[in-house]
Amino acid sequence: MGLAASLHSLLMSFVALTATLDHRHLEITWDPGPRTISLNCSLSSVFGVAAFSDCLRQEMYRWGVRVILIEPSNFVAATGILTAEGIDRQAEALWSGASDTVRQDYGRDYFTGHVARMKSFVNSGLKDMSLVLDDITDALTSPCPNNRYSPMEIYWWVRLQVMTHLPTAIADWLYVAGATL
Repeated sequence: MGLAASLHSLLMSFVALTATLDHRHLEITWDPGPRTISLNCSLSSVFGVAAFSDCLRQEMYRWGVRVILIEPSNFVAATGILTAEGIDRQAEALWSGASDTVRQDYGRDYFTGHVARMKSFVNSGLKDMSLVLDDITDALTSPCPNNRYSPMEIYWWVRLQVMTHLPTAIADWLYVAGATL
């Protein structure tokens, strides 16, 4: 509650300023989809930003401020945000910082497999940022912008539909290794 209350207080202090700037507040975060397998711990903050934006959007209607969330999917190749060296550095820090119990429970092979999986994402996704830039432009210039934009390639769009609309057991069976029906 402390962090959320602090963020809320900070943002509410800028309501008057935001209202004078064409009545739009734009937030951008990564879109892992509504339900996803855990790739890393940053997912909790990603979902937190989306939830906070939804709450803020509802609260800001009172002042005529549009809160718009842009959630790009996989643009790792375009941004270079993920590197093999960075993954190795973080993996070593995580493994060396893990307790003996955690290391024994998960095992080095399991951990190494996840590191390899993360490395497989280094050059993945779209290299062209135009989908994201087009959505940002629309969010800022359209007379009636969407509340949420999700620029993504077709694979991620299909996966988003499956994860959103199919029963969880079926969606997990399709996308999560080891899941059973």
